[in-house]
Amino acid sequence: NGGDGGNGGAGGKAGNSGPGGRCLFQTYDSKLLMLVEVDCRSGTPGKGGKGGKGGTGGYGGRGGNGGSGGPGKVTTKMHGNVVYEKRVISPGRPGNPGRQGHGGRGGSKGENGIDGKKAKNGGIWWVLLKSDGHTAQEGGSRYNATIHKDFLISSGYNNGIFEPNGEIIVSKMFASNTGSLSLPPGALAFIPSSHSINFKPIKFEMPEVGSKKKVAIPTVYRGRIFDQPPPNAPGPFKGSAKFQTRVELLGRPFEEAFITKTLTVQYPVQLAFLKCNENAGRGEITILTVGVKNISLLPYGQAAASGRKVSMRIHLDSRLIPVGWGNGDKNSENPAYLVAYDPKVPNSMTIEIDMIPKKSTISIEIAVQVCTKGELFDRLLWQADLYLRDKLIEYNFEKIRVSPFYVPQEPPADILMITHSGINRKAFIFWQMLFQNLNVTVDFWDTDRHNGLSVDKATQQRHGITWVGRYTGKLIVYPLCNLQLLQPFDMACHFTGLDLLEETYKDLDSGMILYLPKQGQGENDLPVLRHIAQAKPPLDIPDGEYSGRHLSNPTKKTPYLEWEKKKVKSLEKEVKSNAVVVLTRNVKIQPAKGFFRYSYGKVDLRRISIKRSCKFFVIDGSGDGSVVDMGSDDSCLDVQSQEVPLASNFGQVCLSVICGIPLQKKLALIRSSIERNPLQFWLPNGYHMDCSSLAMVGLSVEVADEVYGCQMSTSRMTQFVNDFETHSSTYQKIPDLVTQGLKLIRKELKGRKKHINLPDIRKGIEEIEKLVTHMEKLLVKSGINFKKVEPLPRLSVLQDSQRWHRPHQYKASDNHWDLFP
Repeated sequence: NGGDGGNGGAGGKAGNSGPGGRCLFQTYDSKLLMLVEVDCRSGTPGKGGKGGKGGTGGYGGRGGNGGSGGPGKVTTKMHGNVVYEKRVISPGRPGNPGRQGHGGRGGSKGENGIDGKKAKNGGIWWVLLKSDGHTAQEGGSRYNATIHKDFLISSGYNNGIFEPNGEIIVSKMFASNTGSLSLPPGALAFIPSSHSINFKPIKFEMPEVGSKKKVAIPTVYRGRIFDQPPPNAPGPFKGSAKFQTRVELLGRPFEEAFITKTLTVQYPVQLAFLKCNENAGRGEITILTVGVKNISLLPYGQAAASGRKVSMRIHLDSRLIPVGWGNGDKNSENPAYLVAYDPKVPNSMTIEIDMIPKKSTISIEIAVQVCTKGELFDRLLWQADLYLRDKLIEYNFEKIRVSPFYVPQEPPADILMITHSGINRKAFIFWQMLFQNLNVTVDFWDTDRHNGLSVDKATQQRHGITWVGRYTGKLIVYPLCNLQLLQPFDMACHFTGLDLLEETYKDLDSGMILYLPKQGQGENDLPVLRHIAQAKPPLDIPDGEYSGRHLSNPTKKTPYLEWEKKKVKSLEKEVKSNAVVVLTRNVKIQPAKGFFRYSYGKVDLRRISIKRSCKFFVIDGSGDGSVVDMGSDDSCLDVQSQEVPLASNFGQVCLSVICGIPLQKKLALIRSSIERNPLQFWLPNGYHMDCSSLAMVGLSVEVADEVYGCQMSTSRMTQFVNDFETHSSTYQKIPDLVTQGLKLIRKELKGRKKHINLPDIRKGIEEIEKLVTHMEKLLVKSGINFKKVEPLPRLSVLQDSQRWHRPHQYKASDNHWDLFP
């Protein structure tokens, strides 16, 4: 093997630093010492040298030659004494060469050298000589001027406020000499102008100041804070201004005389608040209240001293009409302000403020009325401008939302639309376009105006005039819905009436569409289902039933899930028209009475109170956001459009509303197809459909869904037949549409049978199909060829299946029964 390398040599020792010098300064004129800068620090010590690198280990020797082969060998075979075979084996081959030897290890690195030591600093001695050469003063430091920090700063108005373009006064300043020698006369104390304050060029020439002595600076320094332009953002102005004191000798400053002060710059009067009703209807009077606050130590206003004039100008949207004002102080006979109109400045008024006492706030009240030009869900702007000495110093604004009144009427409208501040004017115009094309009447309930939906949020009591219970058999639409405002019991009673708590209750022709706000991906209908499930009390589960038999304690498994699914299936067979879900569970697995039986704890099972046959739709806000944000997904779409993609937000909202409106309204829409509806919806395959065609699609779904009631009822199909016979002359003009609808009803019935294949479902389908056959025979008599007419597309094809949900129609096999989060 190779030998090891040698160790590296140690680094060299560093040199010590040199000591600082000792300087002596002598002068007859002490002012000249201001020009001297001395450094008597010791030198920097050297760093020790780095250790040498270890030597490289020797290379391993070459392997030896292989050994020679083994000798040959002769073998014989004998039989008795006779040799009958003799074999010679040749010598062996030479061995392989030996392996190379290992290389030697490298040597260690040498140690670093020792750093040098730092020497002591030197010293400076200052000497002032007399004219005869003798020492007058001496010491280890020069003279040094400092400014005391506690000098007085006041505003020119003496109101405790430093305002833009206002004067500031600096006085009662003191200086000290902290050096060993006397500060010679002639040092100048002053305050230079800064980037925010312009000071007058006043300089005080200081007398001689002895060592450790203090002297007063009698000069009063005056400066003016830079002015501010008119505001470009709402809210009060608040800034800062800085200045710095300075003492110089021979043009050289004393660093310890730099004292920096920062002042808060603001105006003495401010807008304290703007208040108004956030919601107001057309013709309604509301009060605009503006608070003006005086934060200074002096009164402000017309009645105060000169230079303190305060006024205000209020600008109004042209749809806000002023109708009066208050006096600002109900306890005073003299008004605190005067309101004046300038005909040259329309939609505004000037307010002269008489007096605002120091450190107080006054309120200005203006009564305005929303004129009839105010459109629903418009935002009407009003703005207050505050002036000080006729200069605009602040502005702010508020908006009044034109919201609808709820006026109960008999009979109620076809649709109740629940509105709130999330609905803007642009979106509502699309809603208006939709309602006009469907020829439906609409009532509005605004949750912001009425401070709640089911109950008043402040009192948690029903409103004096409420919508609850008035729209059974009608459609409720709730864009961007807030489930917390809509009580589960009210949702269920909309479909059942007040018979909800009875064992059996009617299935009314009610509809409800909840448009959820923008959400992430996922099953956004399940929170709605969880909410609905709370409308009725839990189902009764006998003690000990929530359990199972197991050979050992199943604590590491979830056997309760299998029990729950079986129970849900069993309960759905008992009442076939309603889904059953698990709302909550409290799992606590422990031995129970019985052979190998274990209790699972407690489970809360609920029966969904909305029947599967009801027109209940949930359209979530996943993907690109809520569908009620109409027009945002297609920049070319406006209220004048007559051809609209059905896949657009507007198209999907229109389709959902048509599916939710009462059956009689659908039939009226179908009959109206004899008059061409200008609004057309086109599909990606180029196929066009109008509102009448979509109404027929909705009708087929509603008729087919009736079988989910499991009562073999045919009331919906019967209404269609009766309407067909009553308005036979009208339907004879649209035979193709009727034929397409009847074929579509048959397709929808097949889908229901596939979804829930129960005897009661099959019987209901048979009863409806009899009526369909009856209508087909009537059409055949009119000469209609059924084979040439293609059915309309199913709703499942037309709707955005990723967003549309009907959670009340889930069954156990859909695996949506477990709602425990």
